[in-house]
Amino acid sequence: MSLEAVQAQAAHRSIESTRIYLHLGDAWVADQYAIAANALEELLPDGAR
Repeated sequence: MSLEAVQAQAAHRSIESTRIYLHLGDAWVADQYAIAANALEELLPDGAR
């Protein structure tokens, strides 16, 4: 995601506020994304997977 997209998602007025939260490691972000994607996948009806 672009920094601007993260800013919009977090509703930060300043891009500098967003940068403060970017200290998280890439592996952690990837893990969190996978967890969310799997949870959403589980909500789909069987024919939509």
